[in-house]
Amino acid sequence: IGKTPEERTKLTAQATMDGLQKGTGAELALTLAGDGSFDVFRTPTVTRYDLFAAWPFKNYAATVKLTGAEINALKTKSPTLVLSSNVTTLDPNRTYTVAVIDFVAAGSLGIAADRLTTVMDMRDAFEKGWAGR
Repeated sequence: IGKTPEERTKLTAQATMDGLQKGTGAELALTLAGDGSFDVFRTPTVTRYDLFAAWPFKNYAATVKLTGAEINALKTKSPTLVLSSNVTTLDPNRTYTVAVIDFVAAGSLGIAADRLTTVMDMRDAFEKGWAGR
């Protein structure tokens, strides 16, 4: 997937967020492209091997409540922010349940760790959300 390394990195992040969004039951998911992943998905069919190559460490999918205004501020601050593909528009006054990868949220995105609710191993959440694609 993707013709350049940058495209593959973004599409891997996009696929991962789509899986996390569905696997956690959150309304949407977000991360930074390339932050924490060690490899990229190279085909639209993602195997367990691909998943573990991209995400070799046991990180956790978590949810956090963010307003549309907070998400828009993150998008402005972090140009590599990737949202799950189900997002078309955000109401700045609405609060959303957002799936994130715990260490990316608490580290690079600056979301306070005490706002995060851990759900499950992020690879398990991805597989649950990606099943049947």
